Amino acid sequence: MKILRVEANNRKHVFEVRTSRESLTFPYEKANPAPSSTDRITKVFVDTELGREAFTYSLASGAEGSVHIDSVLEYNEDPSYMAELTMYQLTQEARARFERSQLSAVRSRDGLGLPQASSTGSWSQRTTPSRSGSCSRFSIFWEPRWRWPSGIAGVEQADNA
Repeated sequence: MKILRVEANNRKHVFEVRTSRESLTFPYEKANPAPSSTDRITKVFVDTELGREAFTYSLASGAEGSVHIDSVLEYNEDPSYMAELTMYQLTQEARARFERSQLSAVRSRDGLGLPQASSTGSWSQRTTPSRSGSCSRFSIFWEPRWRWPSGIAGVEQADNA
C-alpha cells in the first residue's frame, strides 16, 4: 500500500496519513523519536526512497524518524493487515511447534490425511498476463491428479482428472 499524502496535526498530536483506500492517523507518541512541545516537527514528507510506503519527519533538534505504513495499519487495526499479520504469526508458531515435535513431514501428512506427495500429476506452463495486458510472463504449475480423501469436513469431492 502506498502513501499518497501525510500531514502533521499539532492540535491533535497525530500524523494524518492518506492512502488510496483511506485516511488514517498515527499518534506522535508512537513515533520514534517522539515529537514534543519542546521538540516540534519541522518537516514531514512521503519518503520516495522507501517506496512511498513510509513517511519521514524532522524535528527541531535535528533528529529524524520514519514510520512505515505497516505501523500505521497495525495501530489502526486495519482488518486486511491484521488478517495477514495473524496468518504470519500462526505460520511461525506452527513451524516452531513442528520443529519441536520431532515428527517427520511424512508422519505429519499422514496424520492429517493429506494425499501423498508421489501422487500422479503433470507440470504445465501457463501464460499469465502482465499489468500491461501482454502475455509475455509464464508460470509453471503442478496439476495433481488425485482426489481428497473422503471424510475431511468441508472438502467437496471434485474430479481433477
